Amino acid sequence: MKNTVTLLVSTLVMLALFCVTLKNSCSATFQGVPAMAVCTEVVQPSRHKRSRGFSLTRWNTYRFRYTDQDGATQIATAGYGAFWVRPKEGDSVPIIYVKGSPSLIYYDSVFHVWMFPAILGGLLVAIGARQVIKRR
Repeated sequence: MKNTVTLLVSTLVMLALFCVTLKNSCSATFQGVPAMAVCTEVVQPSRHKRSRGFSLTRWNTYRFRYTDQDGATQIATAGYGAFWVRPKEGDSVPIIYVKGSPSLIYYDSVFHVWMFPAILGGLLVAIGARQVIKRR
């Protein structure tokens, strides 16, 4: 019973995250506007140590400034460290922003726009397939 509840809660959380990331990715794809952003700050997380000496490091947070289509200066944060895009302060980076949500930015690549919905969708499919196989 406990495993069933845990699976249900995990699936619902992943489904909610999938829906949010899918909506954001669709907005960026269909309503996104390309721009050049300047990295204004790189915040490195503190290191956390486990008892066995293994250190966990979270991703950097990148703060950007860019000018939107209307000429207004916008500030946005990318809360994940892109795998190969690691700008330093002062570096210019191509981004896509959603006109109605200027704080929602992605690095200008299909991979960065669709990475999270693809991962979460794959996990949801794997959970569903596991349950179908388990019931046979």
